[in-house]
Amino acid sequence: MKKILIFLFILFIPFSVFAKDNYAIDNADILSESTEKYILKYSNKLKKYNIDYYVVCVDDLDGYSINDYTDSVYKDLNISEKGVLILVSHSDREIRVVVGSELSEIISDDVIEDYLNSYFMPFLKNNDWDFGLKNGYSAFYKMIGNIYDINNDDVQVMGDSFLVKYKYPILVALIWIASLLGCLFFDYVLEMVRGNVNPAFLAIILFINVSFYVLAYYIYDKTIIIILLFQLFSFYSCVSTYEYKRKKKMQRNAEKKLIYDIILNR
Repeated sequence: MKKILIFLFILFIPFSVFAKDNYAIDNADILSESTEKYILKYSNKLKKYNIDYYVVCVDDLDGYSINDYTDSVYKDLNISEKGVLILVSHSDREIRVVVGSELSEIISDDVIEDYLNSYFMPFLKNNDWDFGLKNGYSAFYKMIGNIYDINNDDVQVMGDSFLVKYKYPILVALIWIASLLGCLFFDYVLEMVRGNVNPAFLAIILFINVSFYVLAYYIYDKTIIIILLFQLFSFYSCVSTYEYKRKKKMQRNAEKKLIYDIILNR
């Protein structure tokens, strides 16, 4: 019933809003004129290869889910099996990318999520909707060009950097180093309590640790949760190891004292 209501809702939207030859539909007024012309230029190039590529911006979803709304718009625009739809709800701060059945064999949901995090989100987080959508549009355009051997040398993408290309090895390294910092932090706290370490060294370690969190968040925001869990586990392991060594030391001292008392009593 809900899908029927969505369909009826879209039928009452003026036809000009979803005109088939308008590849940049901006009802939220977040795209600049130059970005709209940019999208129209390159989407028209793809149309020569029977590839539909739309960007639709709405102010809100009127209470519907992003999935239902996007699916309905996709059908209403009659996007081909080689098509791509980027739909943004400005006030809801939601974005979804849908690809046709032919492209879905290559552009999986994981790839889409990766592209959203790499090419859209760094700019959308700062409310730069215009450039974020243009940059993300360009990233998918280059991918489509590579798939269908369409020249895309004149399309520039920000974010296709060393950090993006090698982000997973970098994230693994960050997690590993952060785990070591967790233990190092614990050791320095102990030494500081004993008066063997200057507090300034502890401040330096904290600064380095926070820098790792910032870098990890820039690459992929959910990574900071993983790093935090690893650090907590590392910290707990260090505490457990310290307690184990302390008890062992106390046990050895007790044994030495017992032996010493036995020798004295003889």
